[in-house]
Amino acid sequence: MTRRIGVMGGMFDPVHTGHISAALAALNRLSLDELRLIPCANPFHRDAAVAHSDDRLAMLKLAVQTDVRLLVDDRELKRQGISYTVDTLRSLHKDFPDSILVLLLGEDAFEGLPHWHRWQELFELCHICVINRPVSGQSRRNDADTAQQVLRTELSRRQVSGPDELFIMHAGRIFFLKKEGLQIASNELRKQLGAGVYSSAASMLPTAVSRYIAEHNLYKF
Repeated sequence: MTRRIGVMGGMFDPVHTGHISAALAALNRLSLDELRLIPCANPFHRDAAVAHSDDRLAMLKLAVQTDVRLLVDDRELKRQGISYTVDTLRSLHKDFPDSILVLLLGEDAFEGLPHWHRWQELFELCHICVINRPVSGQSRRNDADTAQQVLRTELSRRQVSGPDELFIMHAGRIFFLKKEGLQIASNELRKQLGAGVYSSAASMLPTAVSRYIAEHNLYKF
């Protein structure tokens, strides 16, 4: 049977319960065999990480210990240059040529997809699972340019209503996974940690990650 591999990239600065909850939801809803969390080294369209890559990697390894299907993949940290998702997916294809890849995105990341490097090539390499659909299925971005219109066209062609429909093909389909729960903003979480508001921040972090941050004195202003 063809192996199903989920892929979740991000800064994980720090990894929080929202990341892990989304990963577990995708694992179970899509019947994935594993989900690889891949920390970004050099982002293309956002600021660099606050915490050092060694700390982000260590926190991820602590956060995934509750489920053996969650794996930490450090290939972007080892690779030189900008951490383009398309390059990461091609690398994964080389390592797992007979597997189906599913890229997990939040709704904001999905909306920004037209600004990603060689974004349309993603449909040749993987399926996309979007956690929570954008409001009314419409773009919330102000840059409703040609690229956004192309994204809507791609969505109309590729969206499927159920997870089983993803795996009829090897790549190129989009599925929206509705998930209830608290939305966590990493920048706000870092602000709380920097201000020493640990009681509030701790509720949004895996216990082992909260302990690691305190022990290593991370995110202090």
